[in-house]
Amino acid sequence: MRPILSTRGQAALRALTRARPLLGFDFDGTLAPLVADRNAAALRPATRDLLAALCARFRCAVISGRARDDLAARLDGLGPLRLAGNHGAEARAG
Repeated sequence: MRPILSTRGQAALRALTRARPLLGFDFDGTLAPLVADRNAAALRPATRDLLAALCARFRCAVISGRARDDLAARLDGLGPLRLAGNHGAEARAG
C-alpha cells in the first residue's frame, strides 16, 4: 500500500480527476450521521456544501436502503446527482 498523499499517490489522484470518475456515497452513517429517529437524518451544512462542490465537478451517486423518494427529498437542491434507493432497486439519474 502506498500513501495517497505521496508523490506517486498525488499523481494517481490527478489522473483520476482527469478521467471524471463516478464518486459513490451511502447516505445514513456516511453523508448523514446516524440518528435514533431515522426521519431526523439530514446532511450537516458543511457536508451539503462539500457534496454540492463535488457534484459540480464530478459525477456523483448516492445509494441507500431508503426509498428513492425519501432520499431525493433529503438531497433536494444537490445535483446533478444519481440516486439509488432500496439498496439499488430504485435507480435512475436525477
